[in-house]
Amino acid sequence: MVNKVLVAAISAALICAQCLAQSKYNNQLQPGLNTRDDAVRVFGQPLRALNTTQSEYPPPRGAERLVIEYRNGSGVIERIEAYFIKPYSRAAMIQSLKLPEQPEATRKNAAGNLVEYFGDSALLVLTYASSDASSGVKSLGYYSRGLFDRALDKKQSSSETKSNPASRRGFGPEEDNSTFQGAITLRYFGTNDIEYCALACAANPQCNAYTFVKPGAYESNPNNGVCYLSSSFEKKVSDPCCISAVKGEK
Repeated sequence: MVNKVLVAAISAALICAQCLAQSKYNNQLQPGLNTRDDAVRVFGQPLRALNTTQSEYPPPRGAERLVIEYRNGSGVIERIEAYFIKPYSRAAMIQSLKLPEQPEATRKNAAGNLVEYFGDSALLVLTYASSDASSGVKSLGYYSRGLFDRALDKKQSSSETKSNPASRRGFGPEEDNSTFQGAITLRYFGTNDIEYCALACAANPQCNAYTFVKPGAYESNPNNGVCYLSSSFEKKVSDPCCISAVKGEK
């Protein structure tokens, strides 16, 4: 029987994976959706920048390090990786996260450690202390859909290219806390995935910019995001509600 105290410690430290949609870190941050500003709101200012896309933040209880990776040229979170003070047993992690026994895929990282990938709505990655699962889970990663698929080198059909950054070529950087003034809207639709927003604009020759309204940005729509596709706009303006990008901008 798995130690209940151990499971509680894991849960308290980091985990809220039992969600209807993609797993969220502590039910607050969803990679692929939330941004650098959201990370600061939850964790405070980063302790240090590791490189141009990764920063280390104050770790939660039960972890020795917390690293967040951001999308290149954007403030959107791609990965949240928590490194435990000591490895947890696989059984404890599987039970606490309510994951299936069989992962979608297994790999070895550059150091030779075993890595298990759990897809579907979880998008969670367990990295072990050695090449063997008996060594225990050393870190837990929350991935965006795009990063998860790239890690597994998935070949995507046209309906799946929303997860592939190549489908976003021709866009400038996603700018957090920005929207467009005087925009001519082609269409809008509800989604909690900014990747759908980018894909829809990329596939529409009349679309020259998109705006993603974050879930909870407005009290009237607290749980859902909205994507606006625009043919033109007058200028960019600052607004914490949204993330925006322009086709062809560098």
